[in-house]
Amino acid sequence: SILLDTQAPADPAVATANPATVTPTNASTVALTWIPGADPDGSGVAGYSFIVDQNPSTLPDTVVEAEGLPASISIAEGSNWIHVRTLDNAGNWTATYHYGPWVRDTVAPNKPTVNPVTTPTN
Repeated sequence: SILLDTQAPADPAVATANPATVTPTNASTVALTWIPGADPDGSGVAGYSFIVDQNPSTLPDTVVEAEGLPASISIAEGSNWIHVRTLDNAGNWTATYHYGPWVRDTVAPNKPTVNPVTTPTN
């Protein structure tokens, strides 16, 4: 029999992220657990293409980086996003799943300045 698979698989989703998104962190990596992409009525998942950057809408290329999803990612100073596409065994790619931002902040705040108190003279 021949299986005709013309439908893209389902995108994966982040189940948990540590540290969480939005809250500033000084961590350089994020630990991730995933709900994997799926292709239940098709040919099965072949792998994923993903990228981490500072743009909320980047599209990853169509080259499989891994058969599984990353357990951790490195993040740079500022806002960081992960973008993931899923490929099935028939060559169908998903649109793209975007998740973030993680806000990395390693810059110490400026020290406050104090104006000296003056005593009025009579």
